[in-house]
Amino acid sequence: MMLRWLVSEMVRNASRKGLRSVVEQAAQQVSTPGEVTESAEEPWHCEIAIVVGMGVEAGGVIDLLKDARTTRCAHYVEHAGFLGGRRVVVAVSGTGAEAANQTTEDLIALYRPGWVVAAGFAAALQNDIQRGHFVMPQSVVDQAGRVLAVGFQLDSESSTQMNGLHCGQLLSIDELINSIEEKRRLAEQHGAVACDMETAAVAACCQRCQTRFLSVRIITDGFDERLPESMVTLNRQKSLSGKLGAAAGAIWNRPGTVKDLWKLKQDALQASDRLGRFLTGVIAQLSN
Repeated sequence: MMLRWLVSEMVRNASRKGLRSVVEQAAQQVSTPGEVTESAEEPWHCEIAIVVGMGVEAGGVIDLLKDARTTRCAHYVEHAGFLGGRRVVVAVSGTGAEAANQTTEDLIALYRPGWVVAAGFAAALQNDIQRGHFVMPQSVVDQAGRVLAVGFQLDSESSTQMNGLHCGQLLSIDELINSIEEKRRLAEQHGAVACDMETAAVAACCQRCQTRFLSVRIITDGFDERLPESMVTLNRQKSLSGKLGAAAGAIWNRPGTVKDLWKLKQDALQASDRLGRFLTGVIAQLSN
């Protein structure tokens, strides 16, 4: 969640000729592969729709698509192709509940998929859930306390047999958490093992539309990990000039900031690839 936050915050406020070009160049390897084109082709017959917040999370599964085509839609960017022999659409919605809800509504209205999968990165809320582990929640809860069941259930024996797989409750939050104390509080309040920003919105939309739903998340932020202070300062800036100044100041005062950014990017690349491979196995088990 750290790298996806960093990329989204910088790109959101960047101009085409300013920071955006710098970010896109620096993140070239984690950007969504292939050119994005406006398309008037016939709708793809979709068996399974995968909703992902950002391209940095989706890159691993998109790389595995066969006969892929990319389309810029009204509210999301769509990547359609075959994954494990199934007709799949990967939709990059943008960050947050509102974007995820709109994308899910559009996908269901257009394709009527048999399954909708909310996928991407998550942060651990418990100490025994480590970076690189997977979460396939049996239920999802939002910060208002609304609990939503998940259609695809793993029995406790199956999750126990697979090391690094958890099926506890997943919490969806509105903003980045950078405090161990806050993580502990949220875990106790909601009985959650991990948190993200979009899954509850996708689950709620699927419930309204009577569409089968599941979630697959890979842990990219360990329970005891915190965002570097320079990144927290960057997050506080509201304007592009403020963010540029904060970034320049961070690099000047602490050259190690560049190393922090590089490590975040490399971690995200590895996590995205692992998520893609894991999703392929999960999708193969879904009923029609």
